[in-house]
Amino acid sequence: MLIFLYGEDTYRSKRKLKEIVLYYQKKYPKSLSLEICDFSEENINFQELLSQFKQSPMFKEKKLIILKNAFVDKQIKEEILKNKGTLLTSDGVIIFWEAKITENDKLVKFLKNNGRFQKFNFLKPFQAGKWAEKEIQKKGLLIDSLALTRLVNSTSGNLWRLSNEVNKLINYKKKGKISLSEVELLVDFPAEAEIFQTIDALASGQKQKALSLIQKHLEKGDSPFYLLSMISYQLRNILLAKTGTLKKTGVHPYTLKKSAFLAAKLSLEQIKKAYQSIFEADFKIKTGKVFPEEEIKVLAAKIL
Repeated sequence: MLIFLYGEDTYRSKRKLKEIVLYYQKKYPKSLSLEICDFSEENINFQELLSQFKQSPMFKEKKLIILKNAFVDKQIKEEILKNKGTLLTSDGVIIFWEAKITENDKLVKFLKNNGRFQKFNFLKPFQAGKWAEKEIQKKGLLIDSLALTRLVNSTSGNLWRLSNEVNKLINYKKKGKISLSEVELLVDFPAEAEIFQTIDALASGQKQKALSLIQKHLEKGDSPFYLLSMISYQLRNILLAKTGTLKKTGVHPYTLKKSAFLAAKLSLEQIKKAYQSIFEADFKIKTGKVFPEEEIKVLAAKIL
């Protein structure tokens, strides 16, 4: 049997791989032979590896062979395709695990046509939120809706980071409902200060500085969706600070102080117009009418 797991969301694909291994270990507790080969880390002789596929299992031994990063070596891919008949007739379970692939690759087509496959794309913000909420609920805890949004926005959909922050919150809270103030107390917000700088520059009429800061975020690899959500979150806080209700939400004192500082620079009308600009940019990006990276720059130029 061939199984193909691939996609950029390596957190979920590796979790799926672990689930499959545990399934076979439970099914064959005394007769499972497990081997893991990572072509990016080891100099693997494929012909020697191939001999394992050909061997008849002794004493009804079940073979589970995991091949990671086979796509990094063109020669290895060619060897696999040359010996595809051996793979298809093997009595064992062969799992291919890859992070990045080209969809029209010959090996990809072979694996999809002859085995089970699952692709793991990065989760969208609402999907990441559902994922985090379920992880928290598994431990008998709840999380406030604003706290959940803040948590997901802080990690830009990266489940490795999100998982780490969720575990941090679970270990701290123990029981009850996780609040916004607890998220702001415990979670790392690497882009927080820079987003404040960006909005401060916009509020001060320094559009060139704001565009430069946005460009730095993009070059660093921050998602345009993350930047959009962070700017939207900060503007929401500024609006609440302007109306005198931000303190009631339980935000961190740092956020409260910064939001009040920026609220003093902007009129209520400016903030409302900025919100409208964010809504329009979000709609254009989600409907594919614009390139996300370019639209976030356009937004920075006209938002205030």
